[in-house]
Amino acid sequence: MNDTRRNHCRGRVLKMSMVRERQRGYSIERSMKAQMYVGTESPAEEAFHIAYDYLERAGAVSEELPVYVFLAREIRRLLDRGVKNRIKLANLAIGAFYAHFEINEQPI
Repeated sequence: MNDTRRNHCRGRVLKMSMVRERQRGYSIERSMKAQMYVGTESPAEEAFHIAYDYLERAGAVSEELPVYVFLAREIRRLLDRGVKNRIKLANLAIGAFYAHFEINEQPI
């Protein structure tokens, strides 16, 4: 396949992707920001944001500062133990948060 045809196909796929995103209600700017956001933070920072966002949406955050401090310390402790995956870091930090603050209303 020559370069011109290959570039045309890539452009067509990109246009189709943008149309699908518009149909789902996403703006092009939002999808571009999401693409630029990925990979700009360390796994620890991403894990912190994932965990805090989850806890906030679950209604477990009454005061921000204690939650910030707890999540930062817990993620640091997990990193020191060798956990590097951002999803695993976030999940373990959320579990530790519920265990530490003895919140029984953990959503399923």
